[in-house]
Amino acid sequence: MQKFILFLVIIQFLCLSCKSLEKNFETIYEPEHKVIDRGGKNVIIISKACSIFPDHAISAAKKSAEFQLRSVIGYKSHMKKLQKINHYIEGQKTCVVISAKALSSL
Repeated sequence: MQKFILFLVIIQFLCLSCKSLEKNFETIYEPEHKVIDRGGKNVIIISKACSIFPDHAISAAKKSAEFQLRSVIGYKSHMKKLQKINHYIEGQKTCVVISAKALSSL
């Protein structure tokens, strides 16, 4: 019986310690983004995302910027230009800032 209780205590300790590490591996989307709306399709979105993996941070920032751009412009025909503005390290995570600019379609 004592071995079983010791086993449960060890399992609980491992579960709790792994739970704290889970936040390090999450990709974080910044809920606030900047919108520069000059009328019509002339819109620029600036978005930020952070992840422990640089590739995940870049793709998450791109997806967020594209989503926010689509939410401002809607489904009007347009092209988009994505540009990485900045990247930096925040703790153990790499953060990427990307701008998405809507362009008139040809």
